[in-house]
Amino acid sequence: KSRCKPYIGTITAITPNEPYITLDNVLPDGPMTAGSTRNLSFVLNNIGTQTLNNPTLTVSSSSQYIARLVKNDVGVGSLGYLQSDTLPNICTIELSNSAPDQAEVVFDVTIEGNGHVFRRQHKFRVSAPKLKLNPEVVISGEKKFMPGDSAEIVVTLTNGGHATLGPSVVRLIPVDGQPMVTVLDGEQIVDSLTAGTSVDCTFRIAASEYADMMSEFSFTVVAEA
Repeated sequence: KSRCKPYIGTITAITPNEPYITLDNVLPDGPMTAGSTRNLSFVLNNIGTQTLNNPTLTVSSSSQYIARLVKNDVGVGSLGYLQSDTLPNICTIELSNSAPDQAEVVFDVTIEGNGHVFRRQHKFRVSAPKLKLNPEVVISGEKKFMPGDSAEIVVTLTNGGHATLGPSVVRLIPVDGQPMVTVLDGEQIVDSLTAGTSVDCTFRIAASEYADMMSEFSFTVVAEA
């Protein structure tokens, strides 16, 4: 009994005696990070049997993560049979600062010429920092302190995204209505935090000598880039 392993593939069927344009690649001039502005170069390929003469190219997107898209005035030459062409700096896009890590951005490319219209689509993912705060808070190694004592709170900040976090300020903010606890050092500056790394932020607090035993101190931690 013979053993066969099926193979599943795809082929592109084209109309004979006509041009057929594919968008083989889109090349940004730098990392596609949130808040960045990038020029995009397109790689077009004519797999048809006829030349496409002096086509026009239109780029558009309805993505909420693109703050601005400008089509640059770049000449597109004719594309002959099995000819490829890299078109530099076809458009400039500005990615939103609020774009989350790994958000998918889609834009549409329309190529027209010789009475033919070719619609292509390209996708890419945005890289951005993604902050995580360690929920385990350590106070002097014991998670408690006595009236009149001072203590340290250590919070681990982790960048779980795919882009470096720039200079940031991490603040420890007490919840209102806690006059018996004073924050002595409630602000830490993080110069940068590369993707996949962590840093410990240490804050100092002090309890009034008049504070009740077993009273709780509630706070929030905020990181601002």
